[in-house]
Amino acid sequence: MPEGSATGDEEFVSHTHAAESIARQIGLEAFEGDVTVVGFSLGGQVAVELATRFPNAVTRTVIVSSLLRPWRLAGLYVRAAIAVAPGARSEEVAREQAKQQYLADEHFEEYLALSSSMSKRSRGNIIRSNFSFAPATSFLQSDRPVLVMAGAQEQRRLIADSEKLSATLPRAQFVLVDDVGHGASLARPGHFNEVIGRFLAHDLS
Repeated sequence: MPEGSATGDEEFVSHTHAAESIARQIGLEAFEGDVTVVGFSLGGQVAVELATRFPNAVTRTVIVSSLLRPWRLAGLYVRAAIAVAPGARSEEVAREQAKQQYLADEHFEEYLALSSSMSKRSRGNIIRSNFSFAPATSFLQSDRPVLVMAGAQEQRRLIADSEKLSATLPRAQFVLVDDVGHGASLARPGHFNEVIGRFLAHDLS
């Protein structure tokens, strides 16, 4: 994904741009059939965009800990978040963010390098995109299987919106992971993999 590595030179512009970039890198348009896209947080929103833009290639979508409808008064929050965003480059702030996402210590230096290298424009675009996201109508009407996951200790609104989306979609499941916040896949990887495995096997209950 754009701005997904410290050595990348492609800025994050929008969900659409990110989805097209990923599809181009992996040759997604050449795929036909059984493709599952999995995304965490902003990545979950991009996964939805991939499923929307490439319906002939993407068979299933897994959305983990993502904001799924625009925030009211998001403009005020976004401006405030952008104003303090440069602080995210500091090691102290990055370490706190990594902790909140259950990132293992051995991966922290890579995370810090990525955070430090991100441009101001990309950071602003990410914040705006994250808080203004809404799935397209075509995705909401699709009968492709969707798994929506959230941690039980995440923001109540994120949990409520995740559950509401899963109830709206024709073929969706919602899983709430106990005792974790924003980052179920890293906090409880064994359980996460088990849930994904059952979803892929069409046996999620």
